[in-house]
Amino acid sequence: MLVDTKITRAQHRGSRFVLRDVFLSLGEGESVLVVGSSGCGKTTLLLAMTGVLNNLLEGEVEGYSRIGGVNLLEPEGFREVARLVGVVLQDPDKQIAMPTPYDEVSFVLENLGFNDIEERTNRILGMFGLAGKEFVSIEKLSGGEKRRLTIASAIVHDPPIILFDEPTASIDPWGVREVRKYFREHVSGLGRASIVVEHKAKYFLDLVDEVVLLEDGVIRARRRISEVDEAFLEYLEEHGVDVRSPILIREPRRDVGRTILETRGLTIGYNGQPIISGIDFEVREREVVVVIGANGSGKTTFLKTIAGSLKPVAGEIVFREKNPRIFYVPQNPDYMFIHTRVKRELDDLYKRSGRIFIEKIFSEAPWLKGLLDMSPHRLSHGQRRWLALTIARGYNPSIVLLDEPTTGLDLKLYRHVIEWIRKIVKEKRSVVIASHDPRVIADLADRVYLVENNRMREVSLEYGLKWLEEGFK
Repeated sequence: MLVDTKITRAQHRGSRFVLRDVFLSLGEGESVLVVGSSGCGKTTLLLAMTGVLNNLLEGEVEGYSRIGGVNLLEPEGFREVARLVGVVLQDPDKQIAMPTPYDEVSFVLENLGFNDIEERTNRILGMFGLAGKEFVSIEKLSGGEKRRLTIASAIVHDPPIILFDEPTASIDPWGVREVRKYFREHVSGLGRASIVVEHKAKYFLDLVDEVVLLEDGVIRARRRISEVDEAFLEYLEEHGVDVRSPILIREPRRDVGRTILETRGLTIGYNGQPIISGIDFEVREREVVVVIGANGSGKTTFLKTIAGSLKPVAGEIVFREKNPRIFYVPQNPDYMFIHTRVKRELDDLYKRSGRIFIEKIFSEAPWLKGLLDMSPHRLSHGQRRWLALTIARGYNPSIVLLDEPTTGLDLKLYRHVIEWIRKIVKEKRSVVIASHDPRVIADLADRVYLVENNRMREVSLEYGLKWLEEGFK
C-alpha cells in the first residue's frame, strides 16, 4: 500500500481535538475525494497526514501516516515529506514564493538535489502551457496560469502522492477545466496517488476512486465511486457538499425600484491603461446585478472603481442618492479583519449595530460561539468569508459590492450567503456581484453583465448561465 494513514486523534495547538479515528489507504494511481462542510477537518487532515501539524505547527497527532513506507509523523520521516508529497493549495498567491515560473519550479528541484534541473524545469513548464513565460513576473500571470504553475511545481519532482486543497476555489470555469485536464493527464493518468479536498465535488466525481465524507472530524461516510447512487448524492448535499450543476428555474424579479447608480462611457484600468472601455451600466434599488467574465478580465477593477478605490480612466459614475453608503468586500476575506480574535471583530459590530444584530448573528451561525478566542485568520476559508460578509452587513450599506463571494464555501455556507443577500435586497439595498460561479446567476441574479474582449455588455440570465457552464466542459 502506497499510502497508509491512521489518525486516531489530531488537534492544533491550544485547540480541541479536530480529527478522530480517520483512516485512509491508497495504492498507486488511486485517488480519494474528501468532502464535508467548512471546519469539519479536511485541511487539518492534510496537515496531519503529512506531519506538518505536529512537526511544524506544534499541534498534536496520534497514530501514523506512512507514505512509501515512511512514517511522516516521526521527525526522521518528516524530513522526507518534500520528496514524497506534492501539494496544491487553495490560493496560488499563498503558495508561489519565487519571482518567475522558472524560479518557482527550479527551486523545488534545487532543494531536493536534482542534477537535471534545467531540463526538468523547461519540460514541465512546456507541459503546462507556460513555455515562453519562464521569466515573466509572477504578478503578470493570470489566475489560471498561477494555478497551472502550482500544479507543475507539485509534480516536477515525481512524488508518489499529490494533495489538492480546494484547487477550484478561486478560478474561472476555464481554469477548472484545466485542473481537471491536468489531473487526468499528469496525476491519475501517470499512476500517482492523490487526495483531493473540494467543496465542489461535482468537478471530481468522475475522476476519483473513492469519496470520503468528514463531519466534525470523523468519517461519516465513504463510498467507492462505482457505488455512488442518487441517494448518496442527496446525502452529500445534506452535509454541505455541492454535487449538481445549477438550473435556472425562476423568473426575474419585477419589484425593483429606481436607478441609484449608473455609469456613462466608463473606461477603467490602471495607470491610465484601459482594461474595459465604454461601460454603460446601471443598478436599481432592490436589485442583484452579476458581472461575469474570465479571470483577469477586469471584474475586480470595475468593482474597485465603483467603490472609489480607483479613478476612472474616462467616463463618469453617477449616484442617484445623497451620501450613498457603498461597501466593497474583496475576494480575499482576510483583508476585512483588523483584530487577532473573532470576539474583537464582533465587539466592533456590537458597538456599531447593537445587541439585536449580534444575537441575530449567533442565531444564524451558532458554531461561531466556539471560535470567539481564535484569530479570524485561523478560521476555515468558508468561515472567514462568512465573517467578512457579516462585517459588511453590520455597516448597513445601501450598495454592496461583492467580489467572488462564494469561493471556498461549502453548500451550507453558500446557502447562508444567498439568504443573506436576499435579506438585504428586501431592505431596499442593492448588490453588485463579480463572479464566475453559475449558481449565483441561477439563484440570485436579476440582471447579468458579461465582460469579454475588453468590453462589458448586458446579457440575459440564460445566456450568462450557459456562457459559464460551457467554460467547464
